Amino acid sequence: MEVDIISEDKAHLKRIMSIWAHPKKKLIYTIGEDGMMKVFDLKAKSVTQEVTVSANKLTYMICEQSSGFGFVADKAGMIKLYDLNVVGIYLH
Repeated sequence: MEVDIISEDKAHLKRIMSIWAHPKKKLIYTIGEDGMMKVFDLKAKSVTQEVTVSANKLTYMICEQSSGFGFVADKAGMIKLYDLNVVGIYLH
């Protein structure tokens, strides 16, 4: 089977730990061991926003689809909550 790559981007400096696609905004959210959360815009085909979530390695992200809340955990045991519906407010 052959598939076409629509886009590719070296978004993180270290391993990506979680990926979530926003069901309405055509945005892909990733977290990595580099402590960053990045937002990949499918229309722009590039990372359009990023934030340092923690100085520690990020380990897990789970997003609640109906509310758009993202819960991010790091290796030090911290959990942070982000409202991914208003990404411009919370990720700057």
